[in-house]
Amino acid sequence: MPGEKTREMQIVRPVSRTRDGFTGLAREDRAAAWTNFKADTGNFHMLHYRHVDGFFVSAKNSGTQWFTFMLSHALAEQYGVEPPQFSSGPGRDAIIGPAKQKPVPGVPKIAVSHTIPSVMFSWRLMHTLFDIPRCVVLVRDIRHALESIYLKWMIDLPAGKGISLTDYVEGDPWQNREHADIWWSIQFFNHWGDVLTARPDRNMLIRYEDAIEAPGEWVAKAARHYGIELTPAAIAAAEAVSSREAVRARLDPDAPKAVSDKDERASVRLSEKEEKIMRRILSRHMRYDFGYDWF
Repeated sequence: MPGEKTREMQIVRPVSRTRDGFTGLAREDRAAAWTNFKADTGNFHMLHYRHVDGFFVSAKNSGTQWFTFMLSHALAEQYGVEPPQFSSGPGRDAIIGPAKQKPVPGVPKIAVSHTIPSVMFSWRLMHTLFDIPRCVVLVRDIRHALESIYLKWMIDLPAGKGISLTDYVEGDPWQNREHADIWWSIQFFNHWGDVLTARPDRNMLIRYEDAIEAPGEWVAKAARHYGIELTPAAIAAAEAVSSREAVRARLDPDAPKAVSDKDERASVRLSEKEEKIMRRILSRHMRYDFGYDWF
């Protein structure tokens, strides 16, 4: 409905960039200019795979596995096919997976990705020349995404390769590290902020924090954006696997651990110093707030 779309897009709004005299700003700006140039001239994943019925694009560690697992179960119920056996590992991609994966006959092909789009996807000409599929974009508060990435990928690295949480939060503006950090997140949010603002008719935003509060409702909204009106039974199938316990119960025993427990999550939290570092970087380089209190 038009009212719903307006409400959803209100949380994507530009914010003023600020300067605070930090001595490394010139280096940061050069790095940001270079990484943005690479993305704008090389990231055309959605153009290359425009044959799919829709894209589900998400920021790193923002609930991708959880949301697509729910949506997969909803589609399985809707179209009368078997749902994914596992919530992790290769089995989770049975219905919603990489764009190059063969589609399930009779089921709309939704491709999952972490792509950072070229600025050209915010141009009307791109959409005039090519039929770019509709996109649902899932984001999460960057502070919690950073905590999640650090917990999953940094703590258990081999001796001598691990870094402190403070160093990880400062990140590498040239993005030469193996795993995503704040600089990757800034680039993802800025590029998708441009696309969401320019083409709200083709792109829909979902915040992880909102989806957690009403998972069935947001799965139905995502499906509707793709042109699929889910039945009550399909929405119920999504809600049946929406809890952390349901996801954990269906983890692939042969796949790497994908869901942390409560104590592990509580062990990694940004300190006041790290929060200040994060806010300083975001206030200078982030152009959209997505409704979060980063500034």
